[in-house]
Amino acid sequence: MRRGLEAFLCDTQGSPDQGHDSAHDVVRGDPESYGLDANPLDSAIAEALQTMLAGDPEARIVLLTPATTAQPEYRFLPEYGESAAENWVFRIIAPASWPFLQWAIVDPRGERPAYSYLFD
Repeated sequence: MRRGLEAFLCDTQGSPDQGHDSAHDVVRGDPESYGLDANPLDSAIAEALQTMLAGDPEARIVLLTPATTAQPEYRFLPEYGESAAENWVFRIIAPASWPFLQWAIVDPRGERPAYSYLFD
């Protein structure tokens, strides 16, 4: 879970094969909306994302499994079809402050770096 959260907070490329936007990319593209200066440091972006999660009373990180994806609120699997049988797939949810579907994908064997991306 730590690696998935770090992928969400850090300057990652989003999905490596598709180049989909990460949360970091979204904040960098419109930093003023997140209370940052026009050209924020990576550390400031990570802090803004962390503050956003910490300040949302409904924020949660959910491991997607057959049991969780059977629940309507967790039914959306990663856009690029990453397998929950081969990866740890987390949904990052912060409804009060992050209106996107957000996933963090972690290779449990550690052979590939963790990454996180969103769908708007």
